[in-house]
Amino acid sequence: MKKLLLYFCVIFIGLATFSLDLKVGTYSDFPNSFYTNENTGVFTEILKDIANEKGWNLTIYNDTKEKINNMFFNNRLDIIYPTLVDSNFIIKDSMKIFTNSESIISIFDLKNKWIGVKKNSIFYKQIKDILNKNNVRCIFSEYESYDEIFKELKNKKIDIAVVSKNAGLILANKYNFIESRLNFSEFKFGIIAKDKTIQENINDYIIKIKENPNSIYYKTLKKYFNKKNNFILIEKDIYIYSFFIFAIIVLFFSRKKHIKKNKKILKLKETLEKELYDIKKSLENLEIEKQKLSTTFSTDKKAKESLKSIIDINSNISEYMNIDEDLFLTDLFRTSLNLLGADYGSIQKFEKNKWKFVDSIGHDINILKNLDLDRSYSVRSNEIKKINNIMKENESNMPLNVLKDLKEATKKIKTTLYIPFFVNQEKVAAITYDIKENSKKDFFGYDITISRAFKEIGESILKIKRQNKEFRNAYIKFANKLAIVSEAHDDVTGNHIYRVGILSEFIAEKMGLNYEFVEEIKNFAPLHDVGKIFIPIGILNKKGRLTRDEFDIIKKHTTEARKILEDNKYFKTALNIALCHHEKFNGGGYPYGIRGSDIPIEAQIVALADIYDALRSERPYKKGFSHKKATEIILEGDGRIKPEHFNPKVLEVFRMYNSEFEEIYDSNAGEKSKRKFFIF
Repeated sequence: MKKLLLYFCVIFIGLATFSLDLKVGTYSDFPNSFYTNENTGVFTEILKDIANEKGWNLTIYNDTKEKINNMFFNNRLDIIYPTLVDSNFIIKDSMKIFTNSESIISIFDLKNKWIGVKKNSIFYKQIKDILNKNNVRCIFSEYESYDEIFKELKNKKIDIAVVSKNAGLILANKYNFIESRLNFSEFKFGIIAKDKTIQENINDYIIKIKENPNSIYYKTLKKYFNKKNNFILIEKDIYIYSFFIFAIIVLFFSRKKHIKKNKKILKLKETLEKELYDIKKSLENLEIEKQKLSTTFSTDKKAKESLKSIIDINSNISEYMNIDEDLFLTDLFRTSLNLLGADYGSIQKFEKNKWKFVDSIGHDINILKNLDLDRSYSVRSNEIKKINNIMKENESNMPLNVLKDLKEATKKIKTTLYIPFFVNQEKVAAITYDIKENSKKDFFGYDITISRAFKEIGESILKIKRQNKEFRNAYIKFANKLAIVSEAHDDVTGNHIYRVGILSEFIAEKMGLNYEFVEEIKNFAPLHDVGKIFIPIGILNKKGRLTRDEFDIIKKHTTEARKILEDNKYFKTALNIALCHHEKFNGGGYPYGIRGSDIPIEAQIVALADIYDALRSERPYKKGFSHKKATEIILEGDGRIKPEHFNPKVLEVFRMYNSEFEEIYDSNAGEKSKRKFFIF
């Protein structure tokens, strides 16, 4: 009996003193987690406090975000932080933009800027996606920390710093930087554990310390952010801001675009002019409605001042015509949803015999986007329609299995306002505004009037955007034909011009340039020698050595390109390439002898792609160089070609990915090129 009692005592003492050993992974993300003499930061201190209460022994590993995530997914870590979470977050954060002197009041102010970003940061992905969708071209420089980004901005090695708002609020005090007024969507960050029980313990503890204003939670936040609520991104007064953004839409299109007539596509141009006129008329109607609305909104002095500050940036609004179609609909939808007093809503796009969800508020967009929906399932209405119990109407339009999935993805709805958008008598999109079940709210005639104004604006913009796309495609086809003509004139096979396009596209992608800009470079790089059409064919195809005078004539092919490409905004990138692809980064090129950033980046990219392809290609007087030899010439020089001739960032892409250059060339070699190779 004494032995049994002794065993129980040993077991009890063992359980009482048992501590859990946990491996924890984190990465440098000031002020959430960072390392000085030890691991510290908001998340680290809070997790240590949790561990102290629970009796856990923590071994903290600090490495790159990518390595920490891999270790966690491979079950080598028990806990990681900071990471994105849906609930029980420790901190909220959003993206913020800082500059040295220039005020950033629109996303389009980032055009052609050097932007510093933190490698693998969620805000890097966010700003890249936004710029791509808005067709804004820029160049990214990646850094390991936000502090490093700010130092580079201070030294003017970059133009823009994209950082987390929380880090920016702290670090910006060390520098005299300008904070942009742009606001972006917020993210929630917390602690994730592999084990469900450990995760529950962490969640319960976070809930508990948030409820206590004297807890370690608020003490830690105050320590890093000076005052405890600095870290929390306060939601704006959505109602008032919706009106502000609504005012932007009105002012957005007030300046009529002037499109230069082109004889070959005159008819389409005239159509665009007519559509712009229709937009103007729609805006006049919308302005009338805006004046009616103004009396129903807050007359607070601060609201008026805020509205005035938004109007002041109107000079840049017209550029919104270039944003992605889905993004335009999203902006229209999110602007109008709160204005109409709706609780939920969604955007639908129609293509051929299918339709899909683009965005939603309140409903589960992930499920909605995966639904297989036929056009025939949609609401059958050509006009704005108020629908009571839209699910009941859907019963007559769609199969039961589809209806079941749709019900699972949507919240219960009392009333829906359905706005279809038509282009050339075809329904291309629709927006639904929903009022939740059991709500006392409803849509009235006033809401229908405002919705009609949004419908007119939406249809006009969608129509002109689609016609602009047709117009753009016509120019690209014309560019392809020009490229073929120029290469035939120079006794060169088509393989060369398209290889240069593919190689240039590859470089531009690796440099992180905007998607639309990358496409332009790929499409217009083949026009780099289009000016040779105006060079005597006898000189171009001369078998022997060229005289100095003949060299000078050939050099003119750069400026001769103006005769074809100048005075046309659609060929601006093509003209830059044709004019400047023989300029050298250190000066001494032609036709202007410009250097550095004065040379358009697209021309600097094509310059390296063109030289690499020329080195690899066979000549009448020599065989083509091997990839190894061509790489050696570009990276080390050979007397005529020097590494200093190239933009260092372009050259670095070649240095890192030259094996891919070899693959691209070999897979697109086809008939051996007979291109004459002259470097002046």
